[in-house]
Amino acid sequence: MKTKKSIITLGEKDCLEMIEKARWKDSVFCPYCKSQEVVKNGWDDSDGVKVQKYMCKHCEKTFNVKTKTIFENSKIPLQK
Repeated sequence: MKTKKSIITLGEKDCLEMIEKARWKDSVFCPYCKSQEVVKNGWDDSDGVKVQKYMCKHCEKTFNVKTKTIFENSKIPLQK
C-alpha cells in the first residue's frame, strides 16, 4: 500500500515533481507552441533547487516546469 505524503511536509524538490507530474502526464511539451519535439537543455538552480530546462525544437524557446504558470516568477517557495 502506497502512503500519501502531506503537501505540508513536502520539500521544494517534491513540490516541483508534483507540478511536473500534473502538467506533463505523458510527455513534456512546449508551453508556447504545444510541440512535443523538445530536448533537455541543462539545469537551472538559481532558486537553490535544480530544475530541468528544456528547449523546443519547433519554436526554439527554452522553458521549465514553471514556465507560463502562476509559479513562473514567484519569489515565494512552492512549499508555502
